[in-house]
Amino acid sequence: VLVFDGVNFSMLFDGSDVGLAGAKLSGFALLSPTELLLSFASAESVPGIADIVDDSDIVKFTGTQFGSDTQGSFELYFDGSDVDLDGSAEDVDAFAILPDGRLLVSITGSSTVGNLSVRDDDLIALTPTSLGENTAGSWEIYLDGSDVGLSGEDVHGVTVGVNGDIYLNVQNDFAVGGVAGDDEDIFVFRPTTLGNSSSGTFASTLYFDGSDFGISDAELTGFDLVPANSLPLRDGGSAASAQASPMFLASSTATTSASKDNFTKDPETLIPAAEPIPL
Repeated sequence: VLVFDGVNFSMLFDGSDVGLAGAKLSGFALLSPTELLLSFASAESVPGIADIVDDSDIVKFTGTQFGSDTQGSFELYFDGSDVDLDGSAEDVDAFAILPDGRLLVSITGSSTVGNLSVRDDDLIALTPTSLGENTAGSWEIYLDGSDVGLSGEDVHGVTVGVNGDIYLNVQNDFAVGGVAGDDEDIFVFRPTTLGNSSSGTFASTLYFDGSDFGISDAELTGFDLVPANSLPLRDGGSAASAQASPMFLASSTATTSASKDNFTKDPETLIPAAEPIPL
């Protein structure tokens, strides 16, 4: 995961430093300045966790150092099999932490989760009563994708802004509500109602156009929005200072270069991630 400060890229989290060489992220979220949540596209052996981490699970990395020499430890944060995510269509391919603490999830296919019929264009929210090796809680529909024109799309990345706007990335080329893009782009849905009868509108322009930053041959597999002053300390230095324009954290499926041209978005930090890139 890389940080883009509007001018330069630098490393935030180097998975190869902590035993994740070869692993592919399917999503992540910054839980605190020292804690990073990660999910994987396939089952992985993760240092410090006895059992194989399934692609329906989420792990927590607690960092003692971030940056080009990443250091820290892992623990299981969310065991999907404990809460009905135990089938081949129920892998986590997008997740976020809502402001109220609920876990927001998109799964890879169509399935029944609890008593809910869920598709890969939906978002479901878990209200947890416990997390970790004994995860428990109850699910509800957060966003019904078919209600708002997302039928046929596979949500691949999600986060929710402090104002309730839902930032989305999908697996393939898309055209919804007058906005179109590719799998490296992010678009915004502004809900008026949520749940089983979802409604709202899509922003008329992309929030993030990956081709502007040299990643048109890659796909994003996760992103987050956090205040700039919530970023971890890196390489023993200081955290990023808050600023009016956002910083950009990214990794990508291909070698790339990037520029800051036209990168003027909301005063929040954008953290997209895909497969690692050599820079």
